[in-house]
Amino acid sequence: MSNLPAEEPSQEVMLAGLPADLFWEKYKSQILGGIAAGVILLLAAGAWFLYAHNVRVSSEAQFASAQTPEDYRAVVDAYPSTPVAANALLLLAAAQRAGGDLAASTATYEELLGSRPTYPLAPSASLGLAANAEVANQASRAVELLQQTTVSYQNSYAAPYALYASGEALLREGKRSDAVKMFRDLAGSYPESASANLALMQVEQLAPLAE
Repeated sequence: MSNLPAEEPSQEVMLAGLPADLFWEKYKSQILGGIAAGVILLLAAGAWFLYAHNVRVSSEAQFASAQTPEDYRAVVDAYPSTPVAANALLLLAAAQRAGGDLAASTATYEELLGSRPTYPLAPSASLGLAANAEVANQASRAVELLQQTTVSYQNSYAAPYALYASGEALLREGKRSDAVKMFRDLAGSYPESASANLALMQVEQLAPLAE
């Protein structure tokens, strides 16, 4: 009599309560469809990342070679949704102001602010609008725009500068008391900023005259 252990009966693989072969026959179209969909998604994602990379490289190359207002506008038109398009708008607005076309410069700054209000350098466009108003001898409008910059971008690099520029604009209008108040507000709100030190110096010089 053999002493070999008796073979245990084989356990049939079950999936969702069905034998594996029956499960496959019943659901193979869904399984194959899911695999195909996954492959298509992977290919689409790869194509999109490749496209985005190519757009970034091309836009940066065109921006790097831009030198004239026409070049900057070409970058914006060719790559409107890229970060370099916003950079190009800033340079375009500055070039237009330097060329004496304040209306075009203001329109360009407004274009940037309207299309990219959360762009990291958007505060620079807001300051640019104020600078244009100053150049146009619209002191009150310049102060208004500077104060709007402070409110809209209070946690940015532009806020203390805007307050200081507001104080200087008020001084040019002969409004010393208002200017002193602006400088004091700056020193109190942004004590660690470079503009705060300048503001305190202004207060020291102007406060006796403003009283």
